[in-house]
Amino acid sequence: MIQVYITIPKAIDLVNSELVNALGNLLSRCTVHKLNPNQVYPTFYDEILKSSLKEDGQRIVDGLNSLAENVTKCFDELYFYRGLEFIFEQIRNTNALLEIHRPWNMTEGPELSTILFISYETIRISNILLQPLVPEYSNKALSRLGLSDKERSLNTAKFGGGKWLNLDGKKLGENYGNVMTRIAVKDANPVTKKKKSLKKSMQ
Repeated sequence: MIQVYITIPKAIDLVNSELVNALGNLLSRCTVHKLNPNQVYPTFYDEILKSSLKEDGQRIVDGLNSLAENVTKCFDELYFYRGLEFIFEQIRNTNALLEIHRPWNMTEGPELSTILFISYETIRISNILLQPLVPEYSNKALSRLGLSDKERSLNTAKFGGGKWLNLDGKKLGENYGNVMTRIAVKDANPVTKKKKSLKKSMQ
């Protein structure tokens, strides 16, 4: 038997730092009217990716294209934390891209549109993969991007959505404010659970 210690404050910190701060703030600041006055899914320009964004942008696109495979493999093997780390790494990379290129200082054009598209795709794909773990959170985020229930399946969890989605110019959903608010940390004690040994060692 392997003892697994679930520390409530650590779980709360994960929610606050990754879901509320990193992913929630990415959604909020990329969908504001100042950056997207028409409130539609932006257009992706491949030439901008190859010229202005170069390695930074391409690394995110490549990561998003392999994200579903990596995450589902981890989830299938019950390594949920590893799967989450794949997702959160993509979110951190996208936030870093925004800090480097600072789209809030750009004028409307292909570069701004492409950066927003990459950001929206990070939000969309991440939340599709998060649906089994935080369904209410993912539902709110995907609804903000204007995605119907039929447009949230695993086969659309690739950059651009593949043949199943037409994202360019798609109208965004209503803005109902923050997807999730920070959880206040109060007195919380570790909870100890016992799990049977898995076939593969936990790292």
